[in-house]
Amino acid sequence: FTIIGKTVYSKEPFTHTLDYSYLYGKTDGIISGDRLAGSEKSEYAFSPRMYLFNLVGAGYDDVRRIDFQYEISPGLGMQLLNSTNWNFVLKGEVGLTYQEQRLATAPDKTIYSTRFAQLFTWRIWDKLTLDAKAEYLLNMEDPGDYRLRFDATLRYPLMKNLSIDFVDLA
Repeated sequence: FTIIGKTVYSKEPFTHTLDYSYLYGKTDGIISGDRLAGSEKSEYAFSPRMYLFNLVGAGYDDVRRIDFQYEISPGLGMQLLNSTNWNFVLKGEVGLTYQEQRLATAPDKTIYSTRFAQLFTWRIWDKLTLDAKAEYLLNMEDPGDYRLRFDATLRYPLMKNLSIDFVDLA
């Protein structure tokens, strides 16, 4: 099972997004997922198309033997496309990421990465929205070591501040 929460607060020129997720699962009686992750992203829009951001996150992953990890990722974002006819927005982000992992069975790990991200929002119908995010994090000390993250959410509002979300996390 998975529990996901998200809240967004926006008052120009600032936007704050708080995300958290907890995943737990068993396959054939063996724990196949046990992780908690939370993040907070603050954005400051200094023009209609450009913004600065800082993303901080923390959590653990028992299956991957990560007792605790946190990351800090400042950067610059830009709205690449905003189509009012097709109701979609495409943004690109670039930044640096510092991540530290406390590992259960190995020495602690510190990773410095460059972060490239693409964020896509499409309002399919009046009340149905698709959000997708893809991130590529390249280890600056070992270019052969990289991370890819992708998630997509299909959102339908039930009330003013409550929606049902179908999420695919990869």
